[in-house]
Amino acid sequence: MSGATNESDDKSAKDQAASAGEAVPPGMKAAPAEKKKGLAAFLEWSKPYREIIAMSVAVIVALSSVIAWGVPWIVATVATQSQLHYLECRVTNNIMTQLLPVRLEEYAGKIDWRNSQIKMLAQSSRAAPQTIRTIGFLTDEINSLTKQQNEAAVKLQQDINNIAKNCISEKPQPEKAS
Repeated sequence: MSGATNESDDKSAKDQAASAGEAVPPGMKAAPAEKKKGLAAFLEWSKPYREIIAMSVAVIVALSSVIAWGVPWIVATVATQSQLHYLECRVTNNIMTQLLPVRLEEYAGKIDWRNSQIKMLAQSSRAAPQTIRTIGFLTDEINSLTKQQNEAAVKLQQDINNIAKNCISEKPQPEKAS
């Protein structure tokens, strides 16, 4: 029994010496190192691979930041271009709609001027052949201008309808604030 007690005393002395950081006497064996658990075990295992792990983490962080900043920027740029295209179509449509009466008024002014000349010539008491030819010529011009006015009105209205059909048919999706 005294041998067993002596042996356990040696072990406890070795453990105490090892835990205190003291050198183990030459005749005594060092206590086996405790098995590390959790993070300590991982850190011990990763010592030879630390540079590779650090580079991998740096690459992952860099890719994550590119994705985190790049994707919203791309989406915002595309959305902005879509909204600008929609705005351009709306403005063009509004300008063409407002231009229609102005263009038609241009023809109306020319027609009115010719009508007033016909009235002036008719009020003159002379029914000379030259006056009759001038009235006929002005009447032909009025008919021609009326035809041009109608054609211009139809063409401008078709342009307005095409713009409305091709550009404004779909409203762009609003941007989501992030």
